[in-house]
Amino acid sequence: MHKTFHDKFMVVDGLRVATGSFNYKDSSDTRNAENLVLIDSPDLAARYEADWEKHRNESVRYEH
Repeated sequence: MHKTFHDKFMVVDGLRVATGSFNYKDSSDTRNAENLVLIDSPDLAARYEADWEKHRNESVRYEH
């Protein structure tokens, strides 16, 4: 359905969502202007998990 799934988020323990532009590498922490938002919300975490599953089910495996 979509060419690329480019969301940046994590669902932690089904309780909280971490989202933003932050990449988990040194340059994001030391050189770039990044953002990371942590949201404690089991309801929102469930919605993010459902969205991820939806996109996973619509995707095809990339073989390079």
